[in-house]
Amino acid sequence: AVAAAMGLWGAAATARGRATEALAPLAEAESMAVRFTGEPSPLAVQDRIFLADAFAATGAREEARELLARTLAIARERYGEPHLLTLRIRLALARLELDSGRAGAAIAQLDAILPAFAAAGPQGRSWEAHAQFARGDAQLALGNARGAAASFAQVVALREAILWSGSAELAL
Repeated sequence: AVAAAMGLWGAAATARGRATEALAPLAEAESMAVRFTGEPSPLAVQDRIFLADAFAATGAREEARELLARTLAIARERYGEPHLLTLRIRLALARLELDSGRAGAAIAQLDAILPAFAAAGPQGRSWEAHAQFARGDAQLALGNARGAAASFAQVVALREAILWSGSAELAL
């Protein structure tokens, strides 16, 4: 439970612009997760995704890419390609491509995983929305406003399907 809580704290700190502060607790959370639940455990994989996000947010993109590549190999071996953890790692890699200025490569990666998120059923729908949002962001980076609008419209449709109609989450 401690490694999970530390990982979530680190993810929240990264999202709030405090990635540098989050690095040490995230590294410790990942280490504890591996020690107590094993390297391929869902907790360890999730904490590695959070740690990679923090690396990327601090500009350490190569460290993030290496960590995600290693984690992807572990997840593919343990869970297979269509598993949500494997897909989430691939989504993180696509976002990293976008953050590195390679929007076209990001779109190609996102287009490869979007159908798998959709096929994952209800559990995959929110991640499909995240991937569609990243696709819209990549389209904007390429100057394709029409393509971005189509992706963002899909995000809204997914969110409406997932959330109740009066939810403030739809405004996000």
